[in-house]
Amino acid sequence: ADLIAAVTGKSIRIIQGSLSIATTGTITFKSSSSTALSGAITVTAGSQLLIPYTPVGAFQTAVGESFYVDNSGTAQISGWLVYQEIGDVY
Repeated sequence: ADLIAAVTGKSIRIIQGSLSIATTGTITFKSSSSTALSGAITVTAGSQLLIPYTPVGAFQTAVGESFYVDNSGTAQISGWLVYQEIGDVY
């Protein structure tokens, strides 16, 4: 599922966040639904996955692609993300 929608001509850089999942499972962060930005991360039900503040970014999508999470199940994912829209990425 898209966590942050694609922006034409820009990439999305995640600089901080916290996510939780309703049941134990794995999540994988992706650029759109195709390119993995992380490996599968196991998250236990009720725990938090913290992305500490990282000014250079923990994850960054390709230009024009959404920030996407692939969930191993159908459990709800909740939380928040701090991100920047980055233009003219070379």
